[in-house]
Amino acid sequence: MSRYSRYIGALIGLAALPLFLACEQNPMGPSDQRLPEQQTTDVKVLPEWTLIEVGETVQLRALLPGTRGDGDIEWETSDPEIALVDGGEVQGRKAGQVTITAEWEGHRGMARVTVQNRRRIEPEEDNKDNEAN
Repeated sequence: MSRYSRYIGALIGLAALPLFLACEQNPMGPSDQRLPEQQTTDVKVLPEWTLIEVGETVQLRALLPGTRGDGDIEWETSDPEIALVDGGEVQGRKAGQVTITAEWEGHRGMARVTVQNRRRIEPEEDNKDNEAN
């Protein structure tokens, strides 16, 4: 075997090495490969935790297992006195914490919403208080 043939053989071997390593790292066949969101069996609700004030709203989003669509999701709140939910939109009613549940075809996901009752001080009010002192 000539020296030239050995160099060519080594180059071909090096070129095939990444393909060989890729097959070793992912032993699944093509039919077993799924997107990460298709491998889950639960609904994922985003954001998983949020903070709102009384009277404010936040829109939650449900990611469904094995799909890219929204589907027909049923939303539920653990305490309607603290927060209401309609179509994923949560409205804070009074201070407290609730769990919002999204259910789709037997799959469930949850998010926590904390509602706070904070009085905001406007800059003008703060300046008037300082001027009085």
